[in-house]
Amino acid sequence: MKRMIKIVSAFLLTCCFFSATAQYDDAVGIRFEDDWFLGSYKINMSNRMSVEGFGGFDAQGFVSLYKVGAEFQLNTEIPEVESLRWFYGAGAGLVFGDFSRVQAYGTSGLDYTFAEIPLNLSFELMPGMYFGDFGNDFEIDFALSARYILGQ
Repeated sequence: MKRMIKIVSAFLLTCCFFSATAQYDDAVGIRFEDDWFLGSYKINMSNRMSVEGFGGFDAQGFVSLYKVGAEFQLNTEIPEVESLRWFYGAGAGLVFGDFSRVQAYGTSGLDYTFAEIPLNLSFELMPGMYFGDFGNDFEIDFALSARYILGQ
């Protein structure tokens, strides 16, 4: 296990070292995901790799629920449209409150950064599995994020 962690760490560091500069380094904002209102923090580790963390609450208000999660994303430029990238990756989340659920999902979507203002928008599709108090379930979720780019 330790050997595998070292190999994965070396691979990620090598990818970061040899990749081009990302469009931005850090961004903070809001994320609307189905019935969830979440805060979002995204870090571009390189032009190819991003990590996003988020947390928030159920916006419907019928039950008291909170959610935290994270995603790892691989980014690819779309040459025909400047500042537009598509991404794919994987994520996990934890829902807790009136009941508990664990979520594991794949993710893919579009990420656009405005050149004139420090704003990043992304839209993603997230098919995944939920495991928890009410049994197991497959769902396809959507998310829309708007983030302020820090340091630009």
